[in-house]
Amino acid sequence: MKKLLLIFIILTTFPSIAQVVTVVDSDTNEPLVNVAVYNKSKSKVCSVRY
Repeated sequence: MKKLLLIFIILTTFPSIAQVVTVVDSDTNEPLVNVAVYNKSKSKVCSVRY
């Protein structure tokens, strides 16, 4: 029981890790709006709107 509680506490106290991707213009380095980012097989998409 103590091991289960310890595992639960460890897993819930670690912060979640996320990745932030910013797509910028190559000339001005300003973020682009309404961008869609696909994986290699184009099966998943992430749409970004500012």
